[in-house]
Amino acid sequence: MGISDTKQKSNSTQQSQQQAQYGWQAPPTTPSLDKLRTEKFEIAPGITAQYGQARNTLEHSFNQPAGAYLPKQVQQQQLQSGRERLSRDEAQAMREGQSDVNRLNFARDTTVAGMDRPTLTQTGSTSSGTSSGTTVQSESPFKVGAQIAAQAAPLSL
Repeated sequence: MGISDTKQKSNSTQQSQQQAQYGWQAPPTTPSLDKLRTEKFEIAPGITAQYGQARNTLEHSFNQPAGAYLPKQVQQQQLQSGRERLSRDEAQAMREGQSDVNRLNFARDTTVAGMDRPTLTQTGSTSSGTSSGTTVQSESPFKVGAQIAAQAAPLSL
């Protein structure tokens, strides 16, 4: 230790606390999402027209003047059988069409639900803290002695 050395002691403490707030945020709506939400799906209208044309062709197939002769009873049974087959096939096509519509509606609903779902976001935060410290400084005993000696030196002359 030199003459001017000082002894220092430092002590400090810090405490801090942070708290975050979270909340659910709904996504904004867009015109394209509104359009998707209200979209209506239908069974293909061509199915009915297609089977209507097939019925018409079936009924007129027996009116060929150059065709083979069939007794009236056989013609009626073939016509009835053809109508039943066409009706059965049309019903099956309509069921499949309705199933397609149901799948499209379900896909639309799940897509819209996924796009509409709220997301968890941080909405704010607070923080608080305290800090304290002390510093103790004391002089070297040699410095104190040197100061006393310097004051007494002029007296000894």
